[in-house]
Amino acid sequence: MPAADQGFFGPASVSWKVHRETTVLFGGARALLMQAAHPLVIAGARETGFYERNPWKRLERTLHLTYTITFGTRREAEEAAERINTVHRSVHGASRTTRSILSFCCGSTPASSTVPCCSSS
Repeated sequence: MPAADQGFFGPASVSWKVHRETTVLFGGARALLMQAAHPLVIAGARETGFYERNPWKRLERTLHLTYTITFGTRREAEEAAERINTVHRSVHGASRTTRSILSFCCGSTPASSTVPCCSSS
């Protein structure tokens, strides 16, 4: 009998141990604040407008996808990662800063080091 699909991590992993704790929500809020400090990240958020329209729904969707990637089967995690990548690939534009205009595309440097783009490979 084959073992149950425990996804990318499994119950003995640090990911499972950390994400099953309520305190992970505090760390997530901190991470979002740090991401928003990057001018290209905030420009992308403004472009989509979803933060302004419905920030709670955005948070709910982020948490659902994070938990699916962490606790889901491999197939569920891959599908969740693809949903995130599909949304982020459509975000392109430019941010005006005090000294220059910065272009961004999720998955490109430097935004890819700040914006949570996922890859299941």
